[in-house]
Amino acid sequence: MKPVQPTPSGFRLINVGLDQFGIKNLWDVIGVAYGRVTDWRLEIKLEHLSGMTAAVIFDQAASFRVQDERDMLGYWAARDREGVAVGDLYQVETSLYLTEFATSISGYTEDLAHYLVCGRDACVEVLSSQMPRLRNA
Repeated sequence: MKPVQPTPSGFRLINVGLDQFGIKNLWDVIGVAYGRVTDWRLEIKLEHLSGMTAAVIFDQAASFRVQDERDMLGYWAARDREGVAVGDLYQVETSLYLTEFATSISGYTEDLAHYLVCGRDACVEVLSSQMPRLRNA
């Protein structure tokens, strides 16, 4: 018997300053960098149609994955059911990604939260023990 998969729920829009630019449309994810070059921080570079750029930075990312926006349809349906506005950055309380990570070999879940950085064509899911910060890029 196949185990029951958790439905994503508990969406909270946390645009962490992206809304300071007064831009209504979604940004594009144009780059994801992690490793020695970023001093082991996860940096997600965003660009808006206006040409503005910004970076969402996670100092304590435990895991991340990049998804095509079409692969996120279950997330969008859950967000709509909860009446949460369309935006660029969410915290998701319950998700398959967090559950998979918790039951994996690492078993590490202490203080981890699931964040979702949304672009028009790609999304980045991040498990981190700290909220992200924003940097003009």
